[in-house]
Amino acid sequence: MPRSTSKMSKSSKFITIQEVIELYHPLALRYFLLAPVNYTTQSHRKLHQKLFSTYIRTVYFGEFDCSGPGANMTYRVPYAREMKQTEADPYLTTSYVDGDDWLLNSLP
Repeated sequence: MPRSTSKMSKSSKFITIQEVIELYHPLALRYFLLAPVNYTTQSHRKLHQKLFSTYIRTVYFGEFDCSGPGANMTYRVPYAREMKQTEADPYLTTSYVDGDDWLLNSLP
């Protein structure tokens, strides 16, 4: 497969976490992480699988109860998964990151 010469940073769908932190309110980081950024085109699926095969085996990319234009799983990378309610429940509160102590206290 020929290597793409286009730069991801020139895409309108690319922004670094550092840029989010510098440019936006801290709460924007939460929305940034929930954005549908793990899209890929069919032509890049095999390349992504090869390059990120270690991550595919060791990292879980899950989403739960999503709606809207970004919720279509058709163009997701192959390692993204839709979570069931029981899988998502532990992550629907702030307790899994001890957020009651620091996250909720940082809200305006």
